Amino acid sequence: MTPSRHARFWLYLRLEHKKYRSALPRILGGFFVILLLLTGCILLYQQYASQQQQKEVIHIGIVADPEEPYLDWMIKTVENMEGLKKSCQFTSLSAAEGNRGLESGAYTALFLIPHDYIHSLIVGKEAILRIQFGQGQSTIESYLIRDLADAASQIMLDTQAGIYAMDDYYQEKHIPHRSKDERSLNLRYLQKILNRKQIFTLEEVSGNTVNDPTHYFAVGILWSLIALGFTCPEVLRPEPRSLQDKLYLSGLWDWKRMLAKECALMLTFGSVYLILTCLLVIGTPWIPFLPDALHITASTTCSKAFYAGMKLLALLPVLWVICGWILWIYEITKDNISSILLLFVSSVLCSFLSGYFYPLSYLPSVIQHLAPILPTGVMLNYSYHILSGIWHLSDLLALCGYGILLYGSLLVLARYQRSATH
Repeated sequence: MTPSRHARFWLYLRLEHKKYRSALPRILGGFFVILLLLTGCILLYQQYASQQQQKEVIHIGIVADPEEPYLDWMIKTVENMEGLKKSCQFTSLSAAEGNRGLESGAYTALFLIPHDYIHSLIVGKEAILRIQFGQGQSTIESYLIRDLADAASQIMLDTQAGIYAMDDYYQEKHIPHRSKDERSLNLRYLQKILNRKQIFTLEEVSGNTVNDPTHYFAVGILWSLIALGFTCPEVLRPEPRSLQDKLYLSGLWDWKRMLAKECALMLTFGSVYLILTCLLVIGTPWIPFLPDALHITASTTCSKAFYAGMKLLALLPVLWVICGWILWIYEITKDNISSILLLFVSSVLCSFLSGYFYPLSYLPSVIQHLAPILPTGVMLNYSYHILSGIWHLSDLLALCGYGILLYGSLLVLARYQRSATH
């Protein structure tokens, strides 16, 4: 008995799923290799980040007269400020040592303090502090020092303006002890400024940076799913053109065949992702960074596992885009090597342009506007907002729109290939 057209779709879907099930051991093996590689990369990055954090001290050389009064007091006070004690280190040097250190890059900048500089500030004189940078110095640290120096200069100029106004007032009203009051006021001002606990704050915008465990976790999940496309190239290869024509003539039209292939792929990758979800849910109470990455504030172990499972399961819709993308790559290439190379290059390029590895705020504005419409950008926004607990309907609609677009392009490609062979 010949099956109906409707039954042919389900029969083809079962056959496709059976084909993936037969390759499941290889897919799982490749998936766990991918997880090990990702875990190794994360551990290496954490080690590198911790080493960099220790090295991220801005070394500033101080070239001044060793007998300069108040200099040691000012340096120690500035170093102990809450805003600078972890980022700036001041070292007293001779002029020759300072020049050598600046040329070798050991010091980001040199502060050249003129004779009696601190005393000149106290009495309100216009002494000039010189700051030198190495040739071609364009690091973030040098920009920070320039900004701080500009701010400090403006503060001193404003203060001197106030002192001059007081001087005029004393002369106009013939008030005695002008010099003594001026010196006392300046000294108190310096003490107030230098004893402040914080002179600037650092703010982090999660949308444009990658210094966020939730971002890293979302990127890891998406890349582990995309990398599943490398684990089963033989199964993902399209059928011979003659078999596709026979299926079409038998009533299994292109939209049914492509829908069955995508559904079978989603079921297979979804089952692999469910295994990963179970492992993460079990490990959530004991893996230190997971509750922070998933924004879980529950106190009990069962509650943490439950909320982790709900958020991870809510990421399943990204498989629609990922599977459509992988099928599209394999449909347009002629052999497995070309498919793997194209999938790798396209995923890395789109991931970079979507801010997976590098802050979008550092990239040109054209790329910043392009990122939200790339498939990787759409998937990252959806995943990040789900994990952060700030889910928006627009994220799901954008994800569905990309899934429909990829599925529609597969149909257009299948029809074009058939028409080209006849």
